Amino acid sequence: MSSNIMLKPKKDLVAVRLNEIRDELGLSIAAMAEKLGISKSTLNSYLRAIAMPPEEIIYKVSIMSGKSIEWVKFGEEFDYIRQVIEFEGFSHFLEDYPDIIDKVLEACQEYKVFPIENRYVNDIIVMQIFHQFYYPIFEKYIDKVIKIYVDEIHKYPIYFGDDESQRFKYSNRVHMEIGGMKDQVKYGEKEKILHVAETEFKNRVDSYFRNSKKKSIKDFFKKDNESSFFPDFHEKLKDRDGAKEIIKYLANIYKEDFNINNEVSDEILEAFQELGLNLEKIYSKHSKKELKKVFTKE
Repeated sequence: MSSNIMLKPKKDLVAVRLNEIRDELGLSIAAMAEKLGISKSTLNSYLRAIAMPPEEIIYKVSIMSGKSIEWVKFGEEFDYIRQVIEFEGFSHFLEDYPDIIDKVLEACQEYKVFPIENRYVNDIIVMQIFHQFYYPIFEKYIDKVIKIYVDEIHKYPIYFGDDESQRFKYSNRVHMEIGGMKDQVKYGEKEKILHVAETEFKNRVDSYFRNSKKKSIKDFFKKDNESSFFPDFHEKLKDRDGAKEIIKYLANIYKEDFNINNEVSDEILEAFQELGLNLEKIYSKHSKKELKKVFTKE
């Protein structure tokens, strides 16, 4: 396995392990320095944690002692995994779920390259395995924190479906927002999670009151000086913002929202804009008198 590329060893702890190796081998400082090809004073600076030994010296110490390079740098594999996870900012999580380290340690064994069994897996794999255990617990933590908003959202129904559906869709939206922030919001960061939940709640409530003011699709399209639906409809579809406005309105009829930040929504917008171009051809081809026969007054 490749050596760790993110987590940096602490020279005072490296010094402890260097002294432990020297004692196990029964070597004097001078004898150990000679085996490593460095001066006695240089080795002494490592043993006293004055300086950090470079990679080539750590490698030689590993060969000399039979210990892995990672052990020289970080200690036992359990401690190494704990340091990696803490380095990535999950100390609070480990305080509540310390047994996760043992689970990650056990899962890491499957990723080792034999016969180099004394090497540790790299930090990237450690975090990939950790996240498999972390995310299900984090999801439940989010649910617990946002419950105060989930319990109220059904009072402002903007989605299609019953009360339970309103709660589910709101909760799912909050989870998506937090998920999109990667690890910027972590377990234990209650205030950050509440901020996301509160922002989404306010957006839903605002949307509910905006929608409640809309009377009909006729009101949406009608202009002050234009009594016909067709001209305004194809006019709005000429650009992306107009197409987005129409789709959002149509979605709101079913008490749903139109999420625009993905590839599928881009395809839908393009389809509506294409519709606008085709309607423009029809509008240009036929007279207003002919169109009035299609769109009659109620």
